[in-house]
Amino acid sequence: MLAFGNTTEPIHRADTSEFKRNSLSAISSVAGADELLEPVRLAPSASNSQPWFFSGDADAITVSRKKLNLLRAQLYGKMNQIDIGIALFHLWLSADNLGKEVSYDFTKAVAPNGYEFTVTVKVL
Repeated sequence: MLAFGNTTEPIHRADTSEFKRNSLSAISSVAGADELLEPVRLAPSASNSQPWFFSGDADAITVSRKKLNLLRAQLYGKMNQIDIGIALFHLWLSADNLGKEVSYDFTKAVAPNGYEFTVTVKVL
């Protein structure tokens, strides 16, 4: 179906406060990387679940994915993997916008409790 005409309500958000997302402190323990991670915080995810967590430091950010119980893994397992890809792309875009480059290190690292390691993003 295709709609024609003008809307009676705005179709775009006017401010980032209108996004229903976790706070940066809820998804990251990285000090000094707020400007880099804010666009990732606002990135879309399946069911607005935001299954990611960022740890480490501003030069080497460990990206981890929330561990799912058996039932949730059946429903959201593949979607959470896609969500991490979306988050990583937004992290790359954010770094690029700040004039920085990133590289990816898949060598297993320690993830916070309740999360599983995905990748370490080195910000150059």
